[in-house]
Amino acid sequence: MHNGIGSILKKEFEARKDKNKKYSLRAFSRDLKMSPGFLSEVLQNKKKLSIDKTLEVIQSMGWSLRDSRMLLQTSQLGFVKSKKAKQFLRSEIRNSSTAYAQFDRLKLTKFSLISDWYCLAIMELSARADFSEDPNWIANQLAIRVENAKLAIEKLKSSGLIALGPDNRWQKTMNATVKDVPTSDDIRKFHRQHLQNAMIAIETQTTSERHISGVTMAIDKKKLPQAIELIAEFRSRMTALLETDKKNAVYHLAIQLFQLDESKLKA
Repeated sequence: MHNGIGSILKKEFEARKDKNKKYSLRAFSRDLKMSPGFLSEVLQNKKKLSIDKTLEVIQSMGWSLRDSRMLLQTSQLGFVKSKKAKQFLRSEIRNSSTAYAQFDRLKLTKFSLISDWYCLAIMELSARADFSEDPNWIANQLAIRVENAKLAIEKLKSSGLIALGPDNRWQKTMNATVKDVPTSDDIRKFHRQHLQNAMIAIETQTTSERHISGVTMAIDKKKLPQAIELIAEFRSRMTALLETDKKNAVYHLAIQLFQLDESKLKA
């Protein structure tokens, strides 16, 4: 990232070529709305992109907020003069590259095997230093049946979501997520289960142990895609913040954004 915009765009070009072997530099320059010659020099870090041109590239690429921010910061780095300003921007770029957790999207078929809420909770329990594979210990931690704990462990092992680590302890292999498909019974069940858990938490946990809040607002529905992207960015940043080396509790972060009017809540 610190090598300049050329390095970032070159990585994007190579990713596109991997998906489409026929994708050419000319096609890339067309998508970026710049001449092939100028793009070639940018990729070699011989030319800089102005801030305005960088914003055009961001709009053309349709990148996430995180990637767009990093590209813009890198563009600014090429124009600032003072040592202090350069240090500040380099620090911001480093923060942008490390302040987000990476997620692996599960295929719906794999998620269906572990769609009960406690399966992913057990996967996260494995990150705790005191984790025990004993189903009785797991069942006690999550207030579930021992039989469910046993079955969930086997499903997590067979699906590769937990594996033996270097210290011969079972541990999670990824930060797992799944695309919200409204027609999936398993995804709807997963969300319902955690909404029920939230209702229990309201009654059993203190405000210092949980945070449940909301806001009701009239909105411009055309901006919903941007709102959903902001929520995804927030989830990633929150995961990166909380998943430190000293994991001692398993939490679930749920964010609900849904329509109330026009009879949208009618069953």
